[in-house]
Amino acid sequence: MKALGWHRELWNWLLLGRSFLGLVLAGFMLGRYITGFERVRVSFSRDAVGAGVCGGYVLLGARGWC
Repeated sequence: MKALGWHRELWNWLLLGRSFLGLVLAGFMLGRYITGFERVRVSFSRDAVGAGVCGGYVLLGARGWC
């Protein structure tokens, strides 16, 4: 059964947010793995890897649209 009306848009946004959060968290974990799981309060490399993983998947998805 498919969602109708405003429910459809709500589910689209919820799935988009869940996917984005999952990619960013996977990137953060990859960044922690690269840095050797150091206990650093703020790490630019972890944040950059998190954004890079998300951006990489966006580029892979955009490849199908070109």
